[in-house]
Amino acid sequence: MQTRKLIYTNHLSISLMKPYLKKGWVLVDTHKHPDPDSHTVWGDHKIEPDMALYETAREPEAPLCQASQMASVGEFKLDPIDEPFHIDAGLKKATKTKGGKKTKPFERETEAAKATRGQLTVYINAIQASQHRTRTFAFYVHRKWCRLLCHSRAGTEVTPLINYTESFDLQTFFWRFTHASAECRGVDTTFQPVPSTDMSPKVQDARSALSITSSAPLFKVLVPEIPPEQASSTLSEISRTSPSDRLLYVSEPFTTNHRFPVGRGPRCFYAYDPVSCTVRLFKDLRRIMGYRPEADTYQQLHKKETPNILHVVAAGDVDGLLHRCGGKDGLGRKDGFRHYRIILDKLGKPLNQFSSTHELVTAVYDAFITHRHACTKAGILHQDISFGNIIIVGGRGYLIDWEFGRWDRADDSSADERTGTWQFLSIRLLENPATFHEIRDDIESFFYVLFWVAARYAPNKQNPSQRSEFLSMFDYKQLEPAAAKIRFITAGCFSVTERQVLCW
Repeated sequence: MQTRKLIYTNHLSISLMKPYLKKGWVLVDTHKHPDPDSHTVWGDHKIEPDMALYETAREPEAPLCQASQMASVGEFKLDPIDEPFHIDAGLKKATKTKGGKKTKPFERETEAAKATRGQLTVYINAIQASQHRTRTFAFYVHRKWCRLLCHSRAGTEVTPLINYTESFDLQTFFWRFTHASAECRGVDTTFQPVPSTDMSPKVQDARSALSITSSAPLFKVLVPEIPPEQASSTLSEISRTSPSDRLLYVSEPFTTNHRFPVGRGPRCFYAYDPVSCTVRLFKDLRRIMGYRPEADTYQQLHKKETPNILHVVAAGDVDGLLHRCGGKDGLGRKDGFRHYRIILDKLGKPLNQFSSTHELVTAVYDAFITHRHACTKAGILHQDISFGNIIIVGGRGYLIDWEFGRWDRADDSSADERTGTWQFLSIRLLENPATFHEIRDDIESFFYVLFWVAARYAPNKQNPSQRSEFLSMFDYKQLEPAAAKIRFITAGCFSVTERQVLCW
């Protein structure tokens, strides 16, 4: 009965909102129509939102539910217990009033409310993870009430409850949203799709260099080229407003960190550079505005002749108000995020693609030497030694991803932050989360990286059960997070069972 009512509600809402949509736009009932592509983001799970908004009508052969093509998404609920937020709450967390009373927290803590928020988060993030976006908009409808949501890398803003039977707020949203420019709807228009019909020589060269077919997605993207003398984050914004731009062609990112709903959301691409006719490494992310841009750190490392460091081809912030989030608007970090891009000159292979254990050990050793030189000569501590931040280039190891590198200076705001990847954090940092990150912590992380990669990818005498038990030492544990690593270090080997030890 509930399902029948929900279908009726969906169809009624579509008919009521249709007059307010721009010509060509469509609202589609996607209830019971799972997105066939969403498993690429959520594993075996396929999303099934109640409603989707598209800029054009769906082709007969296209799935009704397709997050990679949605402009917005909606969820409908009939039962009051599913309401995810307190009806009479403000938009901030509980605070004491002058009378000493506390306001209700905005988020309701019942299991049903958490489930609804989880659904909304998954649907919004499915759009964000499969498209290039600065914002993602959604709508939640509960009988005659609704809420509008705007999501960015800093978090989600939610309106109070709106009675759309007594106001035109929901109708106004659909009219304004469908008549707005793509940029105002949250589309990152700096990624420009290249039509599959474009057969120009540059596009053909790009597809060939990236080893993709004519049907694969291809984008043109511009990266600001900031002159080295103007790259310092200590300079005023005026010096960054008119950089030249370098054109790249990219397809799909080969990393997956952007699938998390909030945070920096870095995407790494193989990028074809038509100027040099080479493929380079391109990283697109939201940098923490209180930190130095990563290119500044690379510049300092090269100035001090640090070995095995990639060269920056171009880098800079993406201009525009919508390419910032958080900070002053009250979401996420107090200093907020800013859209940032960097091109690096070399492509490497991940550490797990070593051709021999000799190459694996050599790569980790090279990265260790880079780290030592950076600390002793350049005065920079990496602070995130992990599997993903050591790559192999021509048989040698390169230490990458210096965004969280802490300079040995009093004005470096990164000194106040906890950084690092959980699996490779030192025992000291696991046991004392507020502890200041030091050189010894990074050195210990190198040790864990080598053992983690060797156990998971190198030939050894472990059976699958033993390997799983060994690798669990690196995983997140709320209670006694460092206990397994302490046993491993103090024993000199890792006991798989009472009678067996790990053998290499």
